[in-house]
Amino acid sequence: MNRKLVLGLTLLSLTLCVACSSKPRVVTKTEVVRVAPPAHLMSPTPVPDCSDARTNEDLLDCVLDTREALGRANADKAAIRQSVGE
Repeated sequence: MNRKLVLGLTLLSLTLCVACSSKPRVVTKTEVVRVAPPAHLMSPTPVPDCSDARTNEDLLDCVLDTREALGRANADKAAIRQSVGE
């Protein structure tokens, strides 16, 4: 082979190697992070006991207590959604 051709091919290959090696290498690392909700949001909401209701007023009080418990449970769920960033 011709010396100039060999020298030209060598320089070309070295130029290509230099061109490829000058770019920074980007490495993407996927990491799974589990976030637990705060403990006070995970505690169960007590269900009102209506077994001793005798009058309509007692039943009304029981219904209002149940609605209040439901409101607390929904507030806890909203706080959990907010804590995990939904």
